[in-house]
Parts: sequence; structure tokens; C-alpha cells
Amino acid sequence: GLLPPGPAGLLPPSATAMGLELPVEGTGAVEGRILPEALVLEETARKLAEVLQQHPRVDEVYYPGLATHPGYEIAQRTMRGFGQMLTIRLKDASWVTDLAHRLTLTKVGAGFGGTETILSLPELHCHAALTRDERRERNITPDVIRISVGLESETDLIDDILHALDQAES
Repeated sequence: GLLPPGPAGLLPPSATAMGLELPVEGTGAVEGRILPEALVLEETARKLAEVLQQHPRVDEVYYPGLATHPGYEIAQRTMRGFGQMLTIRLKDASWVTDLAHRLTLTKVGAGFGGTETILSLPELHCHAALTRDERRERNITPDVIRISVGLESETDLIDDILHALDQAES
């Protein structure tokens, strides 16, 4: 697939191994058009959300592309696609840290929107400066994990997350 125009030096070495190519400058994104890679990311995010929704260790999955999401109807009317971000809430917060350590393909960090899948622990990353009460008021609890889906193989990514989830211990 093609990536939007931009400096090739910003791509990780894995991009070439994934068969990604840079378009000729000026031939990439067109105003109002969703690029094919965005559709791939969205499809992977949707499938991951569906799989996690069925997992016995997952309490809730938040992804606007799921019909069970409270904002699904609004998202259908107002969004051009549902994106690559999803949030899950585990049934036991004590599994979160071990799950993060067991991932082999997925990276743990606070940045989103890159070519690699990033798993974020909001309580420890982007919302760490808030007090415990402030986080609780915003439903940012120790059992919450955010996932920004990257360009890895859908099967490999889902397998990596499921394996880590299945093996996670308190």
C-alpha cells in the first residue's frame, strides 16, 4: 500500500518489510478522500474490538465502530470511518502491567497515530498528572488500556494481544 507523501526517513525500517511504498510527491492524499491505509487500520481496529468484546477477561470495549458502543449512531452520521483507536477495560486491573510486559509485537507508550501499534495505560501515561480522584471522575481507572492500531499484520497483532491477555497474571 501507499503512505501519504512525506520524508521517507520518518518511517521505521519495518515499513519496507511490510511492503509499504511512498507515493510520488503530490500524488498522495486528496482532499476529502480516505486513504487505503486508513481503511486497513480501521478494519484491523474493528476486528480487534470484536475479538476483545468476546474475551472473558475484558469487561468493556469502547470503539465507535461497534454497534454496542453508546455513540455508534452518532458516529455513523458524523464520522468518515471509525478510526484506529479503541479502549478496553479489563475485569481485573491487576492484569494490566503483566499484560503489557508480555506483548512482543505491540509497543507500550504514550504516543498514537504512528505506523506501529501502541498500547497506552492512561493512568500511568497521559493522565498521570491528575489526582486519583480526578482520574476516577473521568473513568480513568487502573483497568483501562488504550490501543492505537498500527500497520502490523491483523492476525499477528490480534494474536499478540490475545496471548498477552490470556497469560497475564496478577
